[in-house]
Amino acid sequence: MIRAVDTLIKTTDARPSMSKLEFEALVTLLVQQYGQVAVVSALIALESGRLEAGARDLPAPVPAEPVNIEQTRSTASWAINQADGDLPAAARRLAGPVGRMVRQAARDTVWESTRKAGTRYVRVPGPRACAFCLMLASRGAVYAKDTVLAVGKKAKRPEGARYHDNCACSAREVLSDADVPQIVKDLEAEWVEVTYTGRGPVADQKKAWQEHVKRQRQAQKQRPRWMPTTAVRLRHPVGEKEELRERSTKDRHAQPSAEELRKKGLVGPTNHFDLTRATNKQELQSMLAEKKVWDWLRDRGATLHQVQAEDSIPTGNVGRPTPDFLVDGIPTDVKVAGSPRAIARQIREGKRQAKNLIVDISQTTMSQGQATEAFSAAIRREERYLHQVAIIGNGFVLYWP
Repeated sequence: MIRAVDTLIKTTDARPSMSKLEFEALVTLLVQQYGQVAVVSALIALESGRLEAGARDLPAPVPAEPVNIEQTRSTASWAINQADGDLPAAARRLAGPVGRMVRQAARDTVWESTRKAGTRYVRVPGPRACAFCLMLASRGAVYAKDTVLAVGKKAKRPEGARYHDNCACSAREVLSDADVPQIVKDLEAEWVEVTYTGRGPVADQKKAWQEHVKRQRQAQKQRPRWMPTTAVRLRHPVGEKEELRERSTKDRHAQPSAEELRKKGLVGPTNHFDLTRATNKQELQSMLAEKKVWDWLRDRGATLHQVQAEDSIPTGNVGRPTPDFLVDGIPTDVKVAGSPRAIARQIREGKRQAKNLIVDISQTTMSQGQATEAFSAAIRREERYLHQVAIIGNGFVLYWP
């Protein structure tokens, strides 16, 4: 697909004065050439999958037409009009449509083949898939014959078999439940979790799903670089009021900023943890617990600074809460919890010191399910005062938002 677009742009840049008919013919030729490659790749995948599954009695795969000449020419004409006759500009406008038309040949091959064979297919979302595509993928494995909208003698493509420009989703035949990709299984479960309550589906499932995907995208942007890729994100319960999800910047918990901490001389040197600050056995035990989290963060690439208590310097305010660390420049407080109930208590107390918290429960036997339940309950109560919270468990990590 990328080669087809590159060839179109390079050829048009080299011959900007070609006629409209020549341009349309070039676009059609490239879509046909690379569409044929896509068809062959889809046929190989279908045949290989069936051979591996021992499904030798199925009808032969059906190759789709590599190009729809009428559609390709009309799309090329549209691009020329959009670019006011500037062919190099028109070629660049066609980057999305050409990729879609080339990919469509492979998708149609899978769809037609599964429809003829009576097998199922799944839509596998590409990187950064949109909310609509993720919704279609969440339907899991479906029978092509059950989604056909018959129009005369020709089968019209159902919603799930339609694709937009710059869409990297693909279609895959499913011969057994084991063939369903994990990402599709996860999306199926996620759709139910997001768009259903105990009383049935929410009023507007599509809107609920779109808002959910939007929040996920925002959370991914906020995800710290030290967060393990296997970390599990805590999701909001369905039906929760939107305004409750917005973390307030004006509240009674006025935690000091990183700049304020630096100006007051409370920030230690980079990646240096000083245990000598402990003045008694209890403080030493507390600092050793913090050091454990410090080492965990350091091993995952975080840049760390230890923060002194404000009353530890002559000009400090006695009793003014301060965070334990700066983690990649962000004030962060560390807590240790030994039980589900303690998770809620530590989050409640930690919000006075920082909007970003890390709670270590790795020394307990608490299961991921127990931790998730307690974490979720605590976030419901305290989220308006927080920006981000991570739970380090024994073999798992949870985070919000």
